Amino acid sequence: MRFILIAVLAAGIGAPCAPADDAAKTPASAAANPAARALKIGYVDISRVWNEYRRRGDFDNDYKTRRLDLAHQDRTRTEEIARYQREIEKLAMGTPERLELEEKAKTAIKETEEFRRKGAEDFNEKFISMLNRLFGEVLQKIEEIAKEGDYDLIIKDQTPDPNVNSRADAVLQLGQRVVLYAKPQYDLTSAVIKRLNDKYEAEQKKKETAPDSPKQPEAPTKEK
Repeated sequence: MRFILIAVLAAGIGAPCAPADDAAKTPASAAANPAARALKIGYVDISRVWNEYRRRGDFDNDYKTRRLDLAHQDRTRTEEIARYQREIEKLAMGTPERLELEEKAKTAIKETEEFRRKGAEDFNEKFISMLNRLFGEVLQKIEEIAKEGDYDLIIKDQTPDPNVNSRADAVLQLGQRVVLYAKPQYDLTSAVIKRLNDKYEAEQKKKETAPDSPKQPEAPTKEK
């Protein structure tokens, strides 16, 4: 129902409708009154922005690095527990050596469970923080373009994923579409992507030229 309502509202947005009697009496008042002008609407394809924003690569690399680091630490802890178990099985029941190893194994298991819990929490917090940062940058550029172009409303579009492989995802994608049709001149996606990437490239160049940045070795010159 909400999807249908949004579609109807988006399709019906235009010049505010004044009462017929008022319009007939004052035909020039609409042109003189800025509030009576037609709404200026644009739209942005969030899927394209997300896929083409170059900082997304940094986000993906950071995500992958953190995930691999957590997996490596977890595997190291699991191997230590397995080693304790192998050593315990070699010892007779009730011996001091076995009891000592059993306590170490219990401690290692408890610490591993806590590591997994805390690691998952930290991972999720950092993921959400980075994701919010990226989306905040996107919204900032959309707002800049909207104000410069005197847009009243920017609507989110979302290109469907052609590789969707479940009915639930397919239905969700249909429900996420807001812009069902619009003229190309209202599409601000490329402008948003360009601004985001220009800002990102400027930041990267600034880092490369910073005094404490690692310098590239100079190419050897040929002796004459």
